[in-house]
Amino acid sequence: MPALDHTQRGRPEPSEHTAALKRFDALAIGLQRKADGDDEGAFEWLTRAAADGYAVAQYHLGCMTRRGRGVLRDAREAANWFMKAALGGYPRAQAALGIMYKNGEGVPQDDAIAARWLGDAAAHDVVCAQYHLGLLLLEGRGVAQDDTEAFRWLLRAAERNHCASQYYVGLMFRAGCGTAADLAQAQAWLRSAANQGCAPAQQAMAELYKRGTGVSRRDDGSAEWLRRTVARSMVQIDAHSIADEDDIDPIESGC
Repeated sequence: MPALDHTQRGRPEPSEHTAALKRFDALAIGLQRKADGDDEGAFEWLTRAAADGYAVAQYHLGCMTRRGRGVLRDAREAANWFMKAALGGYPRAQAALGIMYKNGEGVPQDDAIAARWLGDAAAHDVVCAQYHLGLLLLEGRGVAQDDTEAFRWLLRAAERNHCASQYYVGLMFRAGCGTAADLAQAQAWLRSAANQGCAPAQQAMAELYKRGTGVSRRDDGSAEWLRRTVARSMVQIDAHSIADEDDIDPIESGC
């Protein structure tokens, strides 16, 4: 009897290995087609991968279905895809599903369910989930109202350069909400958000200059921030119409 080759233990049979490669190829091809703008081809290949349980494929199908890319736009079906991926443990899908429950899009509006999914995603450092969870905590929606916890999550997102979070962190430093009041910190975070094009932050900077609160009055910088606010409002519709983020908006959108 030939000796047993212990190096072969636990290895899949060649047919199993080939099948696994084909399934992965479907995912890789689908993602590449999506990146290349071939929405119909991407949807076809990603559907194959999703049928084999790839959560990342299910997530991207949710994004495409929500936006109507390669398939008819359908918020309910998008939520179904996100649910499959979220149950498979994919953090970005958990964030997307949480936001859909928060907004009542494709699913019944439910802040408590939203908070649970957002909490799971936030714990895995999904920035948009940290932002939306912070807002729920700030407002006491679906969770006990907690300014300190809200500030903690919003600050984590702000430190990752999420401009809407930077805006709220600036306001919270200015008001002493969830943290000690600090006008210098307030100005720094609001300025950072404003420089990224966040219209409310630009307005807040304009007000700070107008009142001379925590900033110098020299040159009356309020005029410059007001001009940026007007410019932002003029291009906002076009910017949203061509946005094509992997995450559903307003996941990674600013203000």
